[in-house]
Order: sequence, then C-alpha cells, then structure tokens
Amino acid sequence: MKNKTTYDTIWEVIQRDPSLVNMGLLYQQWAHIVYAVALKYLKNRDDANDVVSEIFEKLMHHFPEEKIDNGPAWLHSVTKFHCLMKLRKENAQFRQLHQDPWREEGVNQLEPQLVAMESALYQIPEKQRLCIEQFFLLKKSYQAIADDLGLTFNEIKSHIQNGKRNLRIQLEKQNEQ
Repeated sequence: MKNKTTYDTIWEVIQRDPSLVNMGLLYQQWAHIVYAVALKYLKNRDDANDVVSEIFEKLMHHFPEEKIDNGPAWLHSVTKFHCLMKLRKENAQFRQLHQDPWREEGVNQLEPQLVAMESALYQIPEKQRLCIEQFFLLKKSYQAIADDLGLTFNEIKSHIQNGKRNLRIQLEKQNEQ
C-alpha cells in the first residue's frame, strides 16, 4: 500500500487490513483530532495524550469488524465515549474518597433506604431479582450471569432493564404508603 492513502479511503483500507502499517497511517492522520476531542472533555493535556494512546492501542488490537460508514464521526464518538467513561470513573473514585460511610447520620439515613430496597427486590419477578443482584451487588458481567443462570446475553440484559424499572415502581409504591 502506498503512503499517500487519502483522507477518505483510510477507513476502507483499515476495514480490509487493520495491519500495523495501516494503523500507523490512521494514527498520523487522526491522532491530533483524537487529542483535540480528548482535551475538550478532559481539560488536561497529559490525560488527553493518554487517551490518544489508549484509543489507538485499543484499535490496534480490537478494530471493529462491522463496516464503519463515517470513520471521522465514528472515531469522534469513540473518543468522546472513552473520555466520558474516564471522567465518570474518576468522579466515582473522588466521591468514594470524600464519603465517610461510618458517620452516624449517614448510616441512619441509609438504613431505611436499604430496607426499602431489599423489600422491593423481593416484589419483582425472580429472574429479574437474580440478574439485578448478580450484576449490581456481585459485580458480575452479563456473560457471567448468563453462564450462571443458563440464559442468553439478551435475556440477561432484558431482565436487568425490566428489573430496574419494576424496582423503581415498587419503591415508588412504598413511598406513597
């Protein structure tokens, strides 16, 4: 392949052959855009540089097999999602560092909510309850839950989604009483 791959065809070339050389061409053409998007969301140059490395490393090992119709828009979306997940993770870690679960009023405030949640969990269908418990409490992946319960990936996804909705409805009913 020639080094003069055009702006428009690099995505087609990589779809056919995601080799190291072609990924290098993609990096040369698009790393500055990924950096700019990451900098916009993260507001930190070092973090933005890390995101560029993380995204292109991930693409080298796991380039999607499905056809990408609009490469630039797809890469922008991947970068944006990656940055938002990074911010979400950092925010969760920050909240954990600044919460003291042993403070007396915190425990007293949580107790009624936990009791209500436990009661509501047993008001929803069993498969939904099992999926929610394994996903949120035991931190299992969809695939691990599917293996444990003998259900398909899509069934697990559906049970979790419906279970969350039914759990919310049960909690709202409890609050009305």
